[in-house]
Amino acid sequence: MAAAPSLEELLRGVAPECLDQACRDDHLSEIALSLTDWQSLAPFLGLSEVDERAIVCRYPHDLQMQNIAMLRKWKSEFGQTATYRKLVQVLFKREKCNTVDKLCHILLQEEAESIRQQPASQHSEICTAVASYADYLRGRYQTQIPTFLTLQWPPPPTRRVFNLAMIQGQKIRYGIDEEIVGLMLQGRVNDVLDQKTPVKLEDIFRMDSAKRQVILIEGAPGSGRSTLAWYICQKWGSGELFREFKAVVFVQLRDPAIQSARSVEDILPAESRGQAVRVGQEFQACRGQGVLWVMDGWDELPSCLNESTFHRLKVLFRLNKPLSRRGSIFHRLIVSPETENLHLSTVVITSRPIASGDLHPVVSSRVEILGFTQTEVKGYFTEAVGGDTQTLQKLQDQLRERPVIEASCYLPLNAAIVTHLFLAQNQSLPTTLHGVFTSLILCYLIRHARKEGINFSDISSLDNLPRYFHKPLQNICALAYHGVMKNKVTFSAAELEPLRLSQELATLGLMQGVESLAEFKKSTSFTFLHLSVQELLAAFHISKLPQSEQVEVFNTLFG
Repeated sequence: MAAAPSLEELLRGVAPECLDQACRDDHLSEIALSLTDWQSLAPFLGLSEVDERAIVCRYPHDLQMQNIAMLRKWKSEFGQTATYRKLVQVLFKREKCNTVDKLCHILLQEEAESIRQQPASQHSEICTAVASYADYLRGRYQTQIPTFLTLQWPPPPTRRVFNLAMIQGQKIRYGIDEEIVGLMLQGRVNDVLDQKTPVKLEDIFRMDSAKRQVILIEGAPGSGRSTLAWYICQKWGSGELFREFKAVVFVQLRDPAIQSARSVEDILPAESRGQAVRVGQEFQACRGQGVLWVMDGWDELPSCLNESTFHRLKVLFRLNKPLSRRGSIFHRLIVSPETENLHLSTVVITSRPIASGDLHPVVSSRVEILGFTQTEVKGYFTEAVGGDTQTLQKLQDQLRERPVIEASCYLPLNAAIVTHLFLAQNQSLPTTLHGVFTSLILCYLIRHARKEGINFSDISSLDNLPRYFHKPLQNICALAYHGVMKNKVTFSAAELEPLRLSQELATLGLMQGVESLAEFKKSTSFTFLHLSVQELLAAFHISKLPQSEQVEVFNTLFG
């Protein structure tokens, strides 16, 4: 059984001056709701047996009023010395950690609200120390382009389009109509259930300014979540948007160095470890005020980090249990920022919807990237074919004959893949989505062979590949399979080395390397070109297993 948190852990983030203030009546009334045996506390607060009997006589059958009366009697007896610190010490001594945690939460909320209501001139000096680091970040965001935005495979749209909607609740549905059928064809199942309202990017931090904001941005694979996350940082860096923040910190959760982080300084992009440590201390000194954390890729965390650890924290959060410094730093920033003295900071998290369910109870709002509208899809196709009206018409005609593929093009990356294949395959498209991603894989295998001076022009299926490809593709399919089984989409160079895959992956081009943004701890992680590519290769691996092993796999996945 885990050890109970110390008093120091419970009080982390609460200003000493707050603890030394006399308790407010409304706070005492709120704390009284969580007490069940007030008579065990009364003697330690300095109340006599006579006081206790008087309280019971006054409220003989109302335990809640007895709790309130006891605390108010203590305050009336001791006046200015009836402080939060004294109450916390007594509660902790009597093993009331849950109540201590609740009281600390009340004080932190009061402090945060007080700072928000102050004129900017009264607290702007608090974050002056981070100004030089903010300048460093602006320079990085304006001059550095992450590798996930520079990869030259199916070309992305030249104009970034972010159609967003705030998820507000559940729709009430009766029966199945044409809208539901259309949404199901597009794979947008959550649109059937969720009620959404369009929202502009510049307004996502204005939706609920009365409390600390933790905003979850969801989107299907290929919708542009990572691009949007970096775009937020760029727009802040250029001064065009989000000027209310003193510093915007991009945290790439797919980065193995980030996944092993233990402290604030471990997740800060910085020139040196010393700079990261100093900035982390400065952030904590101002309690995170004016700091925006942009955490990209919640779904790319290993399952041991984004499921079991967070589930424990979420349960504690729901039950109002004490939250200590256990768990990863990004979990603490989301659920218990007071443990890091960062409870005034704001957080944005991006994720696939299927991987973010555990976050829903603890985020302040959910926003979805909707992808292209029909008009934008047509505009992208027009741009991709160079404005050739005949080619555009032929592409549109083929898509109308393939409604599932056509419906998937609301995702920018899917639209890019479709046009890439259409132009690369003599203006002809596969008939299914499975065929689309199979053709994409085959295109890259052929490209690799040509780079090596080998001409394979008759490759039409993964089942009849030339012998040249057998071993490297077998290894890649095995890696994809093990990733799917572990809910893993990101792989470190160290994970590839035992499989002797590093060179093969680089040449076959079915995975992309993504460099860490931290200058003082450079590392490279690898992901497949698209989640569907990984899933297809994993399925191909399963198809080559003996039948008995296939049955075992299916029982694991669906049993």
